[in-house]
Amino acid sequence: MKRLTLILATVALSLATAAQTTIQRRTILEEFSTAQCQYCPLGVEYIKAGLSDRPDVIWIVHHAGFLTDNITVPASSALTYLYVGGSYAPAFMLDRTIPSNPEDPASPVMGVVDSADLVAYIDEINALPCYTTIQLRDVIYDPTERRLTGRAEGCINGQFDPEWTLLSIYIVEDSIRLPQASPNGMINNYIHMHAVHGALTEKNGSTLDFADDGSFSFVFDNILPSSIVPEHSHLVALVHEYSRGNRAANRVLNATTMETTFTGSPLLGIGDTPVHNPRTSSLALHTYPNPADEQVDIVSDSPMHRIILSDMAGRRLIDMKAEGNTWRLAIRQLASGVYTLAVVTDQGIATQKIIKK
Repeated sequence: MKRLTLILATVALSLATAAQTTIQRRTILEEFSTAQCQYCPLGVEYIKAGLSDRPDVIWIVHHAGFLTDNITVPASSALTYLYVGGSYAPAFMLDRTIPSNPEDPASPVMGVVDSADLVAYIDEINALPCYTTIQLRDVIYDPTERRLTGRAEGCINGQFDPEWTLLSIYIVEDSIRLPQASPNGMINNYIHMHAVHGALTEKNGSTLDFADDGSFSFVFDNILPSSIVPEHSHLVALVHEYSRGNRAANRVLNATTMETTFTGSPLLGIGDTPVHNPRTSSLALHTYPNPADEQVDIVSDSPMHRIILSDMAGRRLIDMKAEGNTWRLAIRQLASGVYTLAVVTDQGIATQKIIKK
């Protein structure tokens, strides 16, 4: 009898532990910045320094908080209710969560801090348990109709209010050239990165149809407006609480992002500085042998900084630093098939198809 009791107690403990198993969190940093804000370029540099070695953080920029500009969209302006006592920029939020030592204990929005403080805030948010999964699936862009289809799906393992738990899917665009105010005057060719330039959901987020087990699936089918450049754009999705009456009840439960643009090019990393044409380039890129069994030699007209190899589903299989104009890439570990090679250089990104025998 004692043995049976011990076994039952062990099973109960195992089930309780499994139910509390946390999920990997992708923290989202939402910056507030506009072209009218003269100190926002400095804020960008602080954030870039803090995120230089943080692949666990997704960075997006809402062009709101201090007036508006040509990038501002309703989904970004709608978030200013999270400020207390008037909006400003540069500012940011981490998972729309109020940290333990905030500037204002009633708001998740903070003024941009130096990189050390930012890292400390990120570590604090990342330490919070996460019980929500979210993924973007089967995202397909049809250039003939500018049509974007796919779905966001996931599950919440724990207590939540289905009426006030929403999904937001943002169109995030890089390499937008727009004059930017600065303390020294206007910067005419300033390049805005990580900019929220549209949304596939309602401006405050869309409601979800949750199953009994907490799972959800949200299907989207949208025509991209002409203002969106698909070669520079990708999706960021987040499941979050929503409450206009309580700013502390707007936490992001988890987030995810595409690993490529709508047209299949890799995203620039935090430390990649766009120069000239920030996304695509006419620079020459040579690979040989191609098809190949063991390795591919890469030769570029411009010095290389990073090499990314993705499969045809957009999954990033190799992401490594590179130097110089030539590089030897080992591919023996890959399955036979067609892959997309992307090389980040001083002149932008060059892509080419690689065939593994």
